[in-house]
Amino acid sequence: MKLIMLGALGVVKGFIDAGDLLPDSLIMNIIGERLLEEACKTGFLLDGFPRINPQADALEGLLEKTSVELGFVVNLMRRLKQSVNVLTSTMK
Repeated sequence: MKLIMLGALGVVKGFIDAGDLLPDSLIMNIIGERLLEEACKTGFLLDGFPRINPQADALEGLLEKTSVELGFVVNLMRRLKQSVNVLTSTMK
């Protein structure tokens, strides 16, 4: 693991400990570093990311910058009522 990744983990922990969401810029930096590692040369999975259009735009720019191509994208959708039921059942 690169030194920059180790530093980023400390920054990430700070946000998590504070109960805050990670800024998109930090997420993009982490993803960008990871995509350049040997382990990602044969493929990678982004679970739950991107969630919103600005994240998708930033990811598209990052992929272009690093010359990484997506083979395919899977988008799973469910009804709002199902999501509410899952979320509220985990709170009990």
